[in-house]
Amino acid sequence: MALTKKSAKEYENISIDDLLEQLTEEDIEKLNQELFDPDDSDIPARDRCAYKLDKSPSAKFDRKKLLEHLEKTAKEDKDWPENKPYTGEKRGKVWQPKEQEIKDLDETENDFNDEMWEAVKDNATEEDLVEIAALLGIPSLISQTQYHAAVVGGDKSNIDSTVKGGGFHSVAKHENFKLFDEDPHNNTNVEEALENIKANDPKTTTINLNNITKISEERLILFAEALKTNTKLERLQMSNVRMTDKVGAVLAEALKENNNLIELNVESNFLSGKCILQLVKAINENGTLKELRVINQRAQVLGNQTEMAISKEIEKNKTILAFNIEVAATDARNRIANSLQRNVDESKRVTRISK
Repeated sequence: MALTKKSAKEYENISIDDLLEQLTEEDIEKLNQELFDPDDSDIPARDRCAYKLDKSPSAKFDRKKLLEHLEKTAKEDKDWPENKPYTGEKRGKVWQPKEQEIKDLDETENDFNDEMWEAVKDNATEEDLVEIAALLGIPSLISQTQYHAAVVGGDKSNIDSTVKGGGFHSVAKHENFKLFDEDPHNNTNVEEALENIKANDPKTTTINLNNITKISEERLILFAEALKTNTKLERLQMSNVRMTDKVGAVLAEALKENNNLIELNVESNFLSGKCILQLVKAINENGTLKELRVINQRAQVLGNQTEMAISKEIEKNKTILAFNIEVAATDARNRIANSLQRNVDESKRVTRISK
């Protein structure tokens, strides 16, 4: 029954509290069922459904026991009787695949008889064989080198240079593999290099320890400590030497005191994001390092907090020109790129003025 304007005015001055006091328990329960929100996760699941039961639970809820009961009931209960039993009757035309006659390879008709094959083997040139292969649809007789020389028009070492774009002129043959020499091993004398750093040898301006994985951790720490007093070394390569955070921490302390090192490479080691941050903070006190490479560490993901801290330290640095690191956060990556570009531009400007 819809309310009219006249009848609605009768309820304007009635208090809602008075109306609720007049409701019985049954009315309140019915009102609660009509107004509940089934999607409200704050309401228990039992109160979000229209089904209500006033009976108290006979026992505690046991999920395992309930599943066992359902499985047992499903096995013991008989299937419902069908109104009309299934007889397996087939109606309509049953599809059957067509029978295909299988021919033996020996019984297939050959386009060439024995006399023609003998003539081909005795008198045909390689060009004729390639043409026959093209007619029979056998592309395996044509190599990539022949295709490039005949169709593309390129010049290959094993193809006649006078024949370019002129068709296929020989049967396909294998191409010899190109053999490349292995990368030479690092023959740096570790003990001699360490003594030169400790002695502050003026001729030792570059030390390359890359890929020497047999250097002990104690020996790497000695290299790092020797940098504190060395004033001649300019480039130190320590890529793939199994450097850990323990060595990295000593190296960071050495960078704070060393004012001559220009390039440091510690790629492909076992440094964590925290250790890399220590190195970046150390080069801010160094003031001379222009290139730092720390990419490809065991910890591939440094974390957003560490990356942002590294980028802020790079923004403070006015001398570094190259910083090799993998950063996932876009903001940190942009900060590092802008800072490096700023330093490069400033370096070019100073060089131009000095000239």
